[in-house]
Amino acid sequence: EMVKAARKLAKTIKRTEKDVTKNLIVEAQVILTTTAGALDPSLKNLPPFDLVLLDEAGQATDPSSWMALLKGKRAVLCGDFNQLPPLVLSEQA
Repeated sequence: EMVKAARKLAKTIKRTEKDVTKNLIVEAQVILTTTAGALDPSLKNLPPFDLVLLDEAGQATDPSSWMALLKGKRAVLCGDFNQLPPLVLSEQA
């Protein structure tokens, strides 16, 4: 009986945590994440962001950049080539 109650409570806690997280994200003016973090399930099914800022864009591979860039209406790519050089994976480049 106690095990059943504990499982039910755990489900309730998990559901509440998801609801709170979604509400925080929806109400937030700024959300910070890595490019891979843009695929987090808590960001799924949200309307597109007004702006995605991709810092250190020269260090990001194309696939990882698209994970974040496709989440927004507009994008700004920035980076300091004196701080970190561009990441080049192509032998031809």
